Amino acid sequence: MLELIKRRFGRTATAEELLAKLIAHPAHTWIRNQPIMLRAIKLIYNSFDRPSRHFFTYTTLLILPATGKLSSAISSPSGGNVILVYPGLEQILSSGSWVNGVAILAHELGHIRLQHSGKGTDINRAQLEADRFAFQCGFGEELLQTLFEYDGNQLIQARIRHLNHCLAAKNQV
Repeated sequence: MLELIKRRFGRTATAEELLAKLIAHPAHTWIRNQPIMLRAIKLIYNSFDRPSRHFFTYTTLLILPATGKLSSAISSPSGGNVILVYPGLEQILSSGSWVNGVAILAHELGHIRLQHSGKGTDINRAQLEADRFAFQCGFGEELLQTLFEYDGNQLIQARIRHLNHCLAAKNQV
């Protein structure tokens, strides 16, 4: 599939082409059957800057349902990337606060985009960088709202401070 995309585009794909590439994968039948997931992914892809669209044009990505709390991102050195979507994230995406779920998904895509698994990035730094990616996609406030709902451990508190700093800097411009 990736070779077909490379031959077909030979350039950076549009958000619509990225979405078509993603949902064409046989493992993504579940996404095609869930309008909320399609809406979330489309919203994120439409928020990508050109370098992110270019990265995902030439990256293999699977988004799979799994059992757990919210979501996880996993990369392999060979370029295969997986985001596991747990029932908790699906519930948020189906709720009145569905954009908070989009923010979580954008955070996970940030781990993939920033190649955290391949670089062996420190977990705390990786979380902050993925939060910044979600912020740059336009979902910083929603991610901040979501973080407030979770345990106030040191990493969560650091992430909240970081996002507050990003939002304050944005509001000063």
